[in-house]
Amino acid sequence: MLKNIIYLLAVQGGNYIFPLITLPYLVRVLEPTGYGIYGYSFALIQYFILLVDYGFNYSAPKAISLNRYNNDNISSIFWNIVAIKIII
Repeated sequence: MLKNIIYLLAVQGGNYIFPLITLPYLVRVLEPTGYGIYGYSFALIQYFILLVDYGFNYSAPKAISLNRYNNDNISSIFWNIVAIKIII
């Protein structure tokens, strides 16, 4: 359990530190106009991701936890969600 907590903290820390390190580099290389286009594109993509992921972040873990001992159901739930996300 402690090992999982440490790994989770490392991943979350990396998720916060990586953008802080790359931001100055991107601003310098892309210049203000290029960085603005990058920021706009990133925001637009995030809206599409929000539409596709909407609700699956809550319903999928619940469905998996209710079927945690049935690997066939877990596999079915996973592949159904992947297929639905591709269709959307």
